[in-house]
Amino acid sequence: MSRLITFGCSHTYGHGLEDCLLDDNRPGPVPSKLAWPNHLGNILGREVINMSRPGASNLEILCNILKFDFQDTDIAVTLWTDYARDLMFIPYPTGPHGLGFMPIGSWMTLKDDGVDVESWLKVHTDYDLYVRTLISINHASVYLQNKKIKNTNFSTSQLNPSYKQPDFLKDNNLSTAELWNIMFSLYDRALDGGHPGPIAQQKLAEEIYKHINE
Repeated sequence: MSRLITFGCSHTYGHGLEDCLLDDNRPGPVPSKLAWPNHLGNILGREVINMSRPGASNLEILCNILKFDFQDTDIAVTLWTDYARDLMFIPYPTGPHGLGFMPIGSWMTLKDDGVDVESWLKVHTDYDLYVRTLISINHASVYLQNKKIKNTNFSTSQLNPSYKQPDFLKDNNLSTAELWNIMFSLYDRALDGGHPGPIAQQKLAEEIYKHINE
């Protein structure tokens, strides 16, 4: 069966859904079967490989795309995450493929996570993080196009209309679909109260399907 490969953060992983929530509010060990990738896979009639990770930054998502072993008939769909995340590469492996890194997110604290997020935030602006995200999306899109893998990019973040998009980053295959209201306003919430619920996840799949088939 042809495959649907999805990349993203906790919204793609399905954190907070009933089959993906541990007693301490952490996500389960595998992605939820109720998250949008599985719904989209059913619509497309494709096997689903969900490569998302809760807390992933856009740079981590790009690395996951570059590391993945694609097949000719694959379709890739990426739901890029909040700009205010990053990762720091370290010289020893912490995961597969010999790639070592320490995630950085705005929810972390120096006390709890050993990451001085306040200092990290001081050297970045919202616009800087926005452009960095566009660089990751552009890199992924060009990479997948060169491999002849059909791909579409979506974003969880609302774009600031005043932000200028650099001309050299416009070849990013980024859909204009507005997913924010589906995820956080119009429908249900997951059991953790902070992520899309099962109805919203189904609606996300339907909206994404419309845009990848335009």
